[in-house]
Amino acid sequence: MKRLLSSFRLVLPPTNWIVLAAIIYILIPWGLRVFALIVQHAVDIPRPDTMDLDSLDAVRKAQICFLLACCAIYGLYRAVNPHPLFQSSYNAYLALTPWRFGAPLPSGPVTLAWPDTIFLAALTALVVMCHPELPPAWIMLVFTFPFLATMAISFFILGHKVWGYLVLASLTLYPLLWERSVMLLAAMALVHVGAWMGIRRTMWDYPWDLQELRELGRQFRKVTEISARRADYLGWPLQFLSLRDPSPVISYFDGVCISLLVGLWTYAAMTLVRNPTWFDPQPWLFCLFLSGVPPLIRIFGYCSRLRPPISLMGRLLTGRWLIPKYDIAVLVPMAIGGATLALATIASIRQWPVAWTLPLLVTFMLLLIINVGPTFARWQLTGAVRIVPKGLERSEFVEL
Repeated sequence: MKRLLSSFRLVLPPTNWIVLAAIIYILIPWGLRVFALIVQHAVDIPRPDTMDLDSLDAVRKAQICFLLACCAIYGLYRAVNPHPLFQSSYNAYLALTPWRFGAPLPSGPVTLAWPDTIFLAALTALVVMCHPELPPAWIMLVFTFPFLATMAISFFILGHKVWGYLVLASLTLYPLLWERSVMLLAAMALVHVGAWMGIRRTMWDYPWDLQELRELGRQFRKVTEISARRADYLGWPLQFLSLRDPSPVISYFDGVCISLLVGLWTYAAMTLVRNPTWFDPQPWLFCLFLSGVPPLIRIFGYCSRLRPPISLMGRLLTGRWLIPKYDIAVLVPMAIGGATLALATIASIRQWPVAWTLPLLVTFMLLLIINVGPTFARWQLTGAVRIVPKGLERSEFVEL
């Protein structure tokens, strides 16, 4: 019996969390009753003789939303709490022990275990008995989605990007099959098997080499901390002119995978929209947003600190209307945005199906906007640019 209880303690949230959630679930009808009385008193509505709030849809919907929220929180807790990657003190302790893959973890298994199945089965039984209008598969759906998404993040951090992209792409089956409970459960089982294999692969490499992650955190702190408090800050403009890696921030492999992944998720979202057509304003608004916002973001990221060598008036007076080494950072995103809008226009004229045209446009836009050069670091080193101070750097000039 003690061994059984200890297995549940390693997997489930703290007991006081579960008790608190149960109390809130039971008290939801009474809370809505008090809220209704307060509203009636505030607006001076006559009180009805009977207030059977248990039969109202508002009570049932509130309880259903609370149950689904608890399942999502439990899935996130189940992914973060026992994983050494997300618990720094636990990771530091475990790295000092002789633990290796195959032995039980002190804080419980990272993968799902049989106590999870029993707990989720109890929640499913509660839904079947008290809320028959809710498909029982939604309990597993809402639980596994944050769990698997968090596991995918851990795969990216630990260097197993392929597993991360596969899990995130597989999660698109959820919105595609959400109306088919049996197929949805089968898809969830397949996705979980893939995630289970990825988790075992990452745990096989333990202890992990997190030097790259620490370096990334150090670089992030250097950006966010106040410059005056950093001993290694060179001041402006020396800090901006310091040596940098000219390689792209996002590799071509990541750029292609991100573009395909976002396009796949766009297609999954479009399946939830009933019969979209080009005669509706929403597809056109989406195309205008897609062809304008990503190019503007890239242009702002490139040109916010690097200006042309001469001003606009200087261009007009000298006849240098075009400076190729600088203007390429502006013309390339504008051309990509124009090409995307032109493809959307052709699709609307030929009446291509919106449900798959918009995902293709999203993929096309992101493929080009992420992967087509020049990269910022290379353009900074080879372009005809003039650096300007930004924000706090205006008061941090270095006297030579």
